Amino acid sequence: MKRKLVTQGKKALTVTLPINWIRDHNLNSGDEIEISPLDNDLRISTFSNKTTIKSTTINISTENARNCSYQIRYALAQAYDAGYNEIIIKSELLPNLSTIQKEITTFTGLEIVSAEKEKLIIRCFLNDHDTPVDLLITKMIQVSKTIAETLKKEWNQTKLKEITELFNMNLRLSNHCRRTIHQNKYGDHKTYAYYYLASRLERLSANLFYLGKKIIKLNPKKSDLLEELFEIQNKIYECFLKKDFNEIMKLQNKLYDLSRNTVEADAIKETTKKIDPVILIHYYSAIMNLLSITKSLQRITLELK
Repeated sequence: MKRKLVTQGKKALTVTLPINWIRDHNLNSGDEIEISPLDNDLRISTFSNKTTIKSTTINISTENARNCSYQIRYALAQAYDAGYNEIIIKSELLPNLSTIQKEITTFTGLEIVSAEKEKLIIRCFLNDHDTPVDLLITKMIQVSKTIAETLKKEWNQTKLKEITELFNMNLRLSNHCRRTIHQNKYGDHKTYAYYYLASRLERLSANLFYLGKKIIKLNPKKSDLLEELFEIQNKIYECFLKKDFNEIMKLQNKLYDLSRNTVEADAIKETTKKIDPVILIHYYSAIMNLLSITKSLQRITLELK
């Protein structure tokens, strides 16, 4: 949408606002708006309490309507992260309401407001400006750190319910974080790095959760590799808080060494003597996610001149 600048007085330039936007926000002459510079752009926002409905519809075919919990959460996450505050699910055969409700509880601020035979309407009541992104990311790192500390201390005595609740907490935090980043274009030119960091932190908590499930089931001997993995959680936490580029680089180099030592042919023979192969898969996946996290931290920390 293009607008011409109009001279006003000797030095000032003015621009008109789109009439549909003015009507949507009930603006009148004399009302105040917020203008925020974003690199080469300007963001214009209103102080109005009215929430504009941004709606999307998800159509689920009959054959996919049953036993599709994962697909439902994935579809909801895409709409939620993109900033939609109304999500409509349509199907000739809707999934069980309790199944959908279970997935909705893994998001912050989502509620079912209408349930009909072939249509569900879900609304988001989250204020996207309430929680700073850095705080959400800090909480996610703390949750992953708590899972790691629990496994280190309790080992095969870890309560599955406890780490499940922590994992679900990080699912909520991750989607909340990505939605806030998307809505506010947080970080300017570093927006993608923050968004990717939130996604990798979610995957890391998943790695630790599934690693915990295997430890509980298999009761393997404690390993120095896993002890080191758990300790790295503390380093990630410190790196994010300090945003020290050199410390992040040191940690990244250490993770590169750990990843190479895991997959090299000679190393695998020795490693599988120390750790169950099933556990090793989750360990390696966690290491690779930690590497991705350090790369995101690099982008966030690096000041481009």
